[in-house]
Amino acid sequence: GSSTIHTAADNRGNALVGQPVPDYKNQMFLPPVQISVEALDDLIDLNDGDVAFPLIKMDVQGFECRVIDGMRKVLGATSSVKSEAESKLLAANGCSVEGMLQRLRDARFADTELDKSGDILARKYSRRKGSFLDRHRYQKSVNK
Repeated sequence: GSSTIHTAADNRGNALVGQPVPDYKNQMFLPPVQISVEALDDLIDLNDGDVAFPLIKMDVQGFECRVIDGMRKVLGATSSVKSEAESKLLAANGCSVEGMLQRLRDARFADTELDKSGDILARKYSRRKGSFLDRHRYQKSVNK
């Protein structure tokens, strides 16, 4: 599909897909740019069976729920997700922090939390001994 990206003239970090969300009143935006938007599930071939993602880090300025919706299969091969979760930006794209957390729970991330900085951390496995990461480290050491 396609969409537009809106970038603040004085803050290139404020670049949002869909509609502009100003950092302050009367903030100016550059002319919108048409972009291509594709689901991650359509770009990554998971049929190999050997594909695993220990961590996915997202910072997509309020587009997080739509990204999660487009990577359901990839999330099946992912152990942890860390993402910004800013209410104002999520709302501009028809979502919320709770909507993000629910999508991650639906993708079988049992351990989801909102940390002090407002970021979401979701894990499929606990940090206990014998967790996925411990098994992953062991497997890597065996395969050397």
